[in-house]
Amino acid sequence: MKAVKPDDFLTKLPKIELHCHLDGSLRPETVWELAQQYNVQLPAKTQTEVKKFFNATGRKSLSDYLTLFGYTVPLLQTRDALRRATAELIEDFARENGKYIEIRYAPFLHLQKGLTPEQVVEATIEGLHEGEQKSGIRARLILCAMRQASPELALEVAQLAAQYKNKGVAAFDIAGPENGFPPERHRQAFEYAKANRLFVTIHAGEENCPDYIRQAIELGADRLGHGLHLELAPEAIQKLVIDRKIALEMCPTSNLQTKGWKSYSEHPIERYRRAGVLVTVNTDNRLMSDTTFTNELRQTQQAFGLRDEIARELMMNAARAAFLPETEKDELLKLVSQNS
Repeated sequence: MKAVKPDDFLTKLPKIELHCHLDGSLRPETVWELAQQYNVQLPAKTQTEVKKFFNATGRKSLSDYLTLFGYTVPLLQTRDALRRATAELIEDFARENGKYIEIRYAPFLHLQKGLTPEQVVEATIEGLHEGEQKSGIRARLILCAMRQASPELALEVAQLAAQYKNKGVAAFDIAGPENGFPPERHRQAFEYAKANRLFVTIHAGEENCPDYIRQAIELGADRLGHGLHLELAPEAIQKLVIDRKIALEMCPTSNLQTKGWKSYSEHPIERYRRAGVLVTVNTDNRLMSDTTFTNELRQTQQAFGLRDEIARELMMNAARAAFLPETEKDELLKLVSQNS
Protein backbone atom coordinates (compact mmCIF):
# COMPACT_ATOMS: atom_id res chain seq x y z
CA MET A 1 0.00 0.00 0.00
CA LYS A 2 1.36 3.41 -0.99
CA ALA A 3 2.31 5.60 1.97
CA VAL A 4 0.36 8.84 2.27
CA LYS A 5 2.46 11.94 2.82
CA PRO A 6 1.37 14.13 5.76
CA ASP A 7 0.60 17.08 3.49
CA ASP A 8 -1.31 15.13 0.84
CA PHE A 9 -4.53 16.37 2.42
CA LEU A 10 -3.42 20.00 2.04
CA THR A 11 -2.25 19.40 -1.51
CA LYS A 12 -5.61 17.98 -2.56
CA LEU A 13 -7.82 20.31 -0.50
CA PRO A 14 -9.84 22.73 -2.71
CA LYS A 15 -8.55 26.20 -1.91
CA ILE A 16 -10.01 29.69 -1.70
CA GLU A 17 -7.91 32.84 -1.38
CA LEU A 18 -9.33 36.23 -0.43
CA HIS A 19 -6.26 38.45 0.08
CA CYS A 20 -3.68 38.53 -2.69
CA HIS A 21 -2.02 41.63 -4.15
CA LEU A 22 -1.32 41.55 -7.89
CA ASP A 23 1.82 43.69 -7.72
CA GLY A 24 3.20 41.52 -4.92
CA SER A 25 2.52 38.19 -6.57
CA LEU A 26 4.37 38.20 -9.87
CA ARG A 27 6.43 35.18 -10.85
CA PRO A 28 10.18 35.89 -10.42
CA GLU A 29 10.75 34.98 -14.06
CA THR A 30 8.00 37.39 -15.12
CA VAL A 31 9.62 40.17 -13.09
CA TRP A 32 12.89 39.52 -14.91
CA GLU A 33 11.30 39.32 -18.36
CA LEU A 34 9.20 42.47 -17.90
CA ALA A 35 12.22 44.37 -16.59
CA GLN A 36 14.14 43.42 -19.73
CA GLN A 37 11.19 44.20 -21.99
CA TYR A 38 10.47 47.63 -20.52
CA ASN A 39 14.06 48.55 -19.60
CA VAL A 40 13.31 48.80 -15.89
CA GLN A 41 16.39 48.68 -13.67
CA LEU A 42 16.31 46.11 -10.86
CA PRO A 43 18.78 45.64 -7.98
CA ALA A 44 19.32 42.13 -9.36
CA LYS A 45 21.67 41.17 -12.17
CA THR A 46 20.22 37.74 -12.94
CA GLN A 47 16.85 36.04 -12.83
CA THR A 48 18.12 33.94 -9.92
CA GLU A 49 18.90 37.07 -7.93
CA VAL A 50 15.37 38.43 -8.46
CA LYS A 51 13.82 35.90 -6.09
CA LYS A 52 16.46 36.56 -3.45
CA PHE A 53 16.12 40.35 -3.68
CA PHE A 54 12.35 40.37 -3.26
CA ASN A 55 12.32 38.00 -0.27
CA ALA A 56 11.07 40.24 2.53
CA THR A 57 12.23 38.16 5.48
CA GLY A 58 14.74 40.75 6.66
CA ARG A 59 12.42 43.75 6.49
CA LYS A 60 12.09 45.88 9.62
CA SER A 61 8.46 47.05 9.40
CA LEU A 62 5.39 47.29 7.19
CA SER A 63 6.67 50.53 5.67
CA ASP A 64 10.04 48.90 4.92
CA TYR A 65 8.27 45.89 3.42
CA LEU A 66 6.20 48.13 1.15
CA THR A 67 9.31 49.68 -0.44
CA LEU A 68 9.69 46.48 -2.49
CA PHE A 69 6.61 47.46 -4.48
CA GLY A 70 8.63 50.34 -5.86
CA TYR A 71 10.28 47.73 -8.10
CA THR A 72 7.21 45.77 -9.22
CA VAL A 73 4.74 48.59 -9.88
CA PRO A 74 6.91 50.08 -12.70
CA LEU A 75 6.70 46.73 -14.47
CA LEU A 76 2.89 46.87 -14.59
CA GLN A 77 2.33 50.00 -16.66
CA THR A 78 1.02 48.49 -19.90
CA ARG A 79 -2.13 46.61 -20.80
CA ASP A 80 -0.15 43.53 -21.79
CA ALA A 81 1.84 43.41 -18.54
CA LEU A 82 -1.29 43.82 -16.41
CA ARG A 83 -3.16 41.20 -18.42
CA ARG A 84 -0.26 38.76 -18.22
CA ALA A 85 0.33 39.18 -14.48
CA THR A 86 -3.36 38.69 -13.68
CA ALA A 87 -3.71 35.58 -15.85
CA GLU A 88 -0.50 34.02 -14.51
CA LEU A 89 -1.55 34.55 -10.90
CA ILE A 90 -4.84 32.76 -11.49
CA GLU A 91 -3.02 29.91 -13.24
CA ASP A 92 -0.51 29.63 -10.39
CA PHE A 93 -3.31 29.38 -7.84
CA ALA A 94 -5.16 26.80 -9.93
CA ARG A 95 -2.06 24.59 -9.89
CA GLU A 96 -2.47 24.36 -6.10
CA ASN A 97 -6.02 23.07 -6.60
CA GLY A 98 -7.25 26.61 -6.08
CA LYS A 99 -10.92 27.06 -6.94
CA TYR A 100 -11.55 30.77 -6.29
CA ILE A 101 -9.26 33.75 -5.81
CA GLU A 102 -9.76 37.48 -5.25
CA ILE A 103 -6.94 39.64 -6.60
CA ARG A 104 -6.49 43.23 -5.48
CA TYR A 105 -4.50 46.17 -6.77
CA ALA A 106 -4.53 49.99 -6.85
CA PRO A 107 -5.45 51.20 -10.37
CA PHE A 108 -4.01 54.69 -9.93
CA LEU A 109 -0.52 53.24 -9.42
CA HIS A 110 -0.50 52.02 -13.02
CA LEU A 111 -0.85 55.27 -14.97
CA GLN A 112 2.86 56.07 -15.42
CA LYS A 113 2.93 55.25 -19.14
CA GLY A 114 -0.31 56.89 -20.15
CA LEU A 115 -2.96 54.30 -19.38
CA THR A 116 -6.26 55.63 -18.09
CA PRO A 117 -7.74 54.11 -14.92
CA GLU A 118 -10.40 52.47 -17.09
CA GLN A 119 -7.75 50.90 -19.34
CA VAL A 120 -5.94 49.54 -16.29
CA VAL A 121 -9.08 47.85 -15.00
CA GLU A 122 -10.02 46.53 -18.43
CA ALA A 123 -6.54 45.01 -18.85
CA THR A 124 -6.85 43.13 -15.56
CA ILE A 125 -10.35 41.99 -16.50
CA GLU A 126 -8.89 40.60 -19.75
CA GLY A 127 -6.28 38.77 -17.68
CA LEU A 128 -8.97 37.53 -15.32
CA HIS A 129 -10.97 36.05 -18.18
CA GLU A 130 -7.85 34.54 -19.73
CA GLY A 131 -6.82 32.97 -16.44
CA GLU A 132 -10.30 31.63 -15.77
CA GLN A 133 -10.55 30.10 -19.24
CA LYS A 134 -7.13 28.44 -19.07
CA SER A 135 -7.50 27.13 -15.53
CA GLY A 136 -11.22 26.49 -15.18
CA ILE A 137 -11.45 28.31 -11.84
CA ARG A 138 -13.19 31.51 -10.74
CA ALA A 139 -11.61 34.85 -9.86
CA ARG A 140 -12.68 38.39 -8.98
CA LEU A 141 -10.91 41.73 -8.63
CA ILE A 142 -10.78 44.17 -5.71
CA LEU A 143 -9.83 47.79 -6.43
CA CYS A 144 -7.72 49.51 -3.78
CA ALA A 145 -7.23 53.15 -2.94
CA MET A 146 -3.96 54.02 -1.24
CA ARG A 147 -4.79 55.20 2.26
CA GLN A 148 -2.07 57.88 2.19
CA ALA A 149 -3.63 59.41 -0.94
CA SER A 150 -6.36 62.05 -0.87
CA PRO A 151 -9.97 61.22 0.01
CA GLU A 152 -10.93 62.60 -3.40
CA LEU A 153 -8.75 60.03 -5.13
CA ALA A 154 -10.16 57.24 -2.97
CA LEU A 155 -13.64 58.27 -4.05
CA GLU A 156 -12.55 58.02 -7.70
CA VAL A 157 -11.37 54.45 -7.06
CA ALA A 158 -14.71 53.56 -5.46
CA GLN A 159 -16.49 55.06 -8.47
CA LEU A 160 -14.26 53.05 -10.78
CA ALA A 161 -15.07 49.86 -8.88
CA ALA A 162 -18.79 50.58 -9.20
CA GLN A 163 -18.35 51.20 -12.94
CA TYR A 164 -16.94 47.70 -13.40
CA LYS A 165 -19.12 45.94 -10.86
CA ASN A 166 -20.39 42.62 -12.22
CA LYS A 167 -17.75 42.78 -14.97
CA GLY A 168 -15.06 41.19 -12.83
CA VAL A 169 -14.72 43.74 -10.03
CA ALA A 170 -16.35 42.75 -6.74
CA ALA A 171 -15.14 45.11 -4.04
CA PHE A 172 -13.37 48.25 -2.80
CA ASP A 173 -10.48 48.42 -0.32
CA ILE A 174 -7.83 50.78 1.06
CA ALA A 175 -4.23 49.62 1.40
CA GLY A 176 -0.77 50.94 2.13
CA PRO A 177 1.01 52.14 5.28
CA GLU A 178 -1.49 52.06 8.12
CA ASN A 179 -0.16 54.26 10.95
CA GLY A 180 -1.40 57.82 10.59
CA PHE A 181 -3.87 57.03 7.81
CA PRO A 182 -7.16 56.01 9.45
CA PRO A 183 -10.02 54.53 7.42
CA GLU A 184 -12.25 57.39 8.59
CA ARG A 185 -10.52 59.89 6.30
CA HIS A 186 -11.95 57.96 3.33
CA ARG A 187 -15.51 57.85 4.66
CA GLN A 188 -16.99 59.34 1.48
CA ALA A 189 -15.44 56.60 -0.65
CA PHE A 190 -16.76 53.85 1.60
CA GLU A 191 -20.22 55.39 1.71
CA TYR A 192 -20.23 55.53 -2.09
CA ALA A 193 -19.13 51.89 -2.32
CA LYS A 194 -21.84 50.71 0.06
CA ALA A 195 -24.49 52.83 -1.67
CA ASN A 196 -23.56 51.14 -4.94
CA ARG A 197 -23.74 47.69 -3.35
CA LEU A 198 -20.06 46.93 -3.65
CA PHE A 199 -18.49 44.61 -1.14
CA VAL A 200 -16.01 46.38 1.13
CA THR A 201 -12.85 45.07 2.73
CA ILE A 202 -10.53 47.36 4.68
CA HIS A 203 -6.90 46.85 5.64
CA ALA A 204 -7.13 47.40 9.39
CA GLY A 205 -5.20 46.20 12.42
CA GLU A 206 -2.19 45.08 10.38
CA GLU A 207 -0.06 47.42 12.44
CA ASN A 208 -0.76 48.29 16.06
CA CYS A 209 -3.87 50.34 15.26
CA PRO A 210 -6.84 48.66 17.01
CA ASP A 211 -8.99 51.78 16.72
CA TYR A 212 -8.79 51.48 12.94
CA ILE A 213 -10.65 48.18 13.30
CA ARG A 214 -13.49 50.02 15.05
CA GLN A 215 -13.51 52.63 12.27
CA ALA A 216 -13.54 49.94 9.58
CA ILE A 217 -16.56 48.26 11.16
CA GLU A 218 -18.40 51.58 11.47
CA LEU A 219 -17.67 52.23 7.78
CA GLY A 220 -19.38 48.98 6.84
CA ALA A 221 -16.47 46.61 6.25
CA ASP A 222 -17.62 43.15 5.21
CA ARG A 223 -14.12 41.83 5.89
CA LEU A 224 -10.91 43.10 7.48
CA GLY A 225 -7.55 42.90 5.75
CA HIS A 226 -5.28 41.19 8.30
CA GLY A 227 -7.05 42.32 11.52
CA LEU A 228 -3.93 41.11 13.27
CA HIS A 229 -4.37 43.23 16.40
CA LEU A 230 -8.07 42.60 16.94
CA GLU A 231 -7.38 41.38 20.48
CA LEU A 232 -6.17 44.88 21.40
CA ALA A 233 -9.53 46.38 20.45
CA PRO A 234 -12.28 46.81 23.08
CA GLU A 235 -14.25 43.65 23.84
CA ALA A 236 -17.36 45.21 22.31
CA ILE A 237 -15.54 45.55 18.98
CA GLN A 238 -14.27 41.98 19.17
CA LYS A 239 -17.81 40.81 19.82
CA LEU A 240 -19.09 42.74 16.79
CA VAL A 241 -16.53 41.03 14.57
CA ILE A 242 -17.72 37.64 15.81
CA ASP A 243 -21.45 38.38 15.81
CA ARG A 244 -21.46 40.00 12.36
CA LYS A 245 -19.18 37.29 10.95
CA ILE A 246 -16.72 39.89 9.68
CA ALA A 247 -13.97 37.69 8.30
CA LEU A 248 -10.29 38.35 8.94
CA GLU A 249 -8.04 37.95 5.90
CA MET A 250 -4.94 36.76 7.76
CA CYS A 251 -1.55 36.32 6.08
CA PRO A 252 0.85 34.56 8.48
CA THR A 253 4.15 34.80 6.59
CA SER A 254 3.56 38.40 5.56
CA ASN A 255 2.58 39.30 9.13
CA LEU A 256 5.92 37.96 10.37
CA GLN A 257 7.88 39.80 7.68
CA THR A 258 6.25 43.14 8.47
CA LYS A 259 7.02 42.53 12.14
CA GLY A 260 3.33 42.37 12.98
CA TRP A 261 4.13 39.18 14.92
CA LYS A 262 7.28 37.34 15.98
CA SER A 263 6.65 33.72 14.98
CA TYR A 264 4.10 31.39 13.43
CA SER A 265 3.44 29.77 16.80
CA GLU A 266 2.65 33.14 18.40
CA HIS A 267 0.44 34.35 15.55
CA PRO A 268 -3.11 35.02 16.83
CA ILE A 269 -4.98 33.19 14.06
CA GLU A 270 -5.62 30.08 16.16
CA ARG A 271 -6.63 32.09 19.24
CA TYR A 272 -9.11 34.00 17.10
CA ARG A 273 -10.46 30.82 15.51
CA ARG A 274 -11.08 29.27 18.91
CA ALA A 275 -12.81 32.46 20.04
CA GLY A 276 -15.28 32.20 17.17
CA VAL A 277 -13.79 34.71 14.73
CA LEU A 278 -14.25 33.88 11.04
CA VAL A 279 -10.54 33.63 10.18
CA THR A 280 -9.08 32.87 6.76
CA VAL A 281 -5.55 32.11 5.56
CA ASN A 282 -4.02 33.99 2.62
CA THR A 283 -0.69 34.69 0.89
CA ASP A 284 -0.83 38.51 0.68
CA ASN A 285 2.22 38.74 -1.62
CA ARG A 286 3.59 35.53 -3.08
CA LEU A 287 6.73 37.17 -4.45
CA MET A 288 7.77 39.09 -1.34
CA SER A 289 6.89 36.25 1.02
CA ASP A 290 8.32 33.57 -1.29
CA THR A 291 5.24 31.53 -0.52
CA THR A 292 2.28 29.65 -1.92
CA PHE A 293 -1.21 29.20 -0.56
CA THR A 294 -0.45 25.59 0.33
CA ASN A 295 2.63 26.72 2.23
CA GLU A 296 0.58 29.20 4.28
CA LEU A 297 -1.84 26.42 5.22
CA ARG A 298 1.01 24.07 6.06
CA GLN A 299 2.82 26.62 8.22
CA THR A 300 -0.39 27.36 10.11
CA GLN A 301 -1.20 23.69 10.58
CA GLN A 302 2.28 22.80 11.81
CA ALA A 303 2.61 25.82 14.12
CA PHE A 304 -0.47 24.82 16.10
CA GLY A 305 -0.59 21.08 15.51
CA LEU A 306 -3.95 21.40 13.79
CA ARG A 307 -5.91 18.48 12.42
CA ASP A 308 -6.58 18.32 8.68
CA GLU A 309 -10.23 19.11 9.29
CA ILE A 310 -9.24 22.52 10.68
CA ALA A 311 -7.66 23.32 7.31
CA ARG A 312 -10.96 22.38 5.71
CA GLU A 313 -12.74 24.62 8.22
CA LEU A 314 -10.52 27.54 7.17
CA MET A 315 -11.51 26.95 3.54
CA MET A 316 -15.18 26.82 4.54
CA ASN A 317 -14.68 30.17 6.29
CA ALA A 318 -13.21 31.60 3.10
CA ALA A 319 -16.11 30.29 1.04
CA ARG A 320 -18.62 31.93 3.39
CA ALA A 321 -16.72 35.23 3.27
CA ALA A 322 -16.13 35.27 -0.50
CA PHE A 323 -17.41 38.28 -2.41
CA LEU A 324 -19.78 36.18 -4.49
CA PRO A 325 -23.53 35.66 -4.81
CA GLU A 326 -24.93 33.18 -2.29
CA THR A 327 -25.47 30.51 -4.95
CA GLU A 328 -21.79 30.59 -5.92
CA LYS A 329 -20.73 30.53 -2.26
CA ASP A 330 -22.86 27.43 -1.79
CA GLU A 331 -21.09 25.77 -4.72
CA LEU A 332 -17.71 26.46 -3.11
CA LEU A 333 -18.91 25.20 0.26
CA LYS A 334 -20.12 21.99 -1.31
CA LEU A 335 -16.84 21.56 -3.17
CA VAL A 336 -14.73 22.06 -0.05
CA SER A 337 -16.90 19.87 2.18
CA GLN A 338 -16.93 16.91 -0.20
CA ASN A 339 -13.37 16.89 -1.52
CA SER A 340 -9.81 16.70 -0.26
